[in-house]
Amino acid sequence: MTRKPFDWGPTVHGIVEAWGRVELHEDGFRAEFARPFAIVHVEGYGSWNESREIAEAMGVEHLIFERVADVAEYCEENGLGMDRATVAELNPYRDSLGPERAAS
Repeated sequence: MTRKPFDWGPTVHGIVEAWGRVELHEDGFRAEFARPFAIVHVEGYGSWNESREIAEAMGVEHLIFERVADVAEYCEENGLGMDRATVAELNPYRDSLGPERAAS
């Protein structure tokens, strides 16, 4: 097995609460403060058991979705995160996203 730099173990996805100074980057963001809100399992991505075990160990909710797009819908429906228009406005890479990726 080939290890990548910083390959510390299983990869899981999640929803993170972030506050303070937040910087948006082309491939993610950096925040002054952050904490996990939930661990997310999307069917076909990673191990359901590993994501459940990590959620339990961290004491956060384990959310299961059929599609990646369902995660964004969940966040929007539950008032989590910035709305798409705000992210697009603050994103220094917005001009390179193209109209299909920009907020409506």
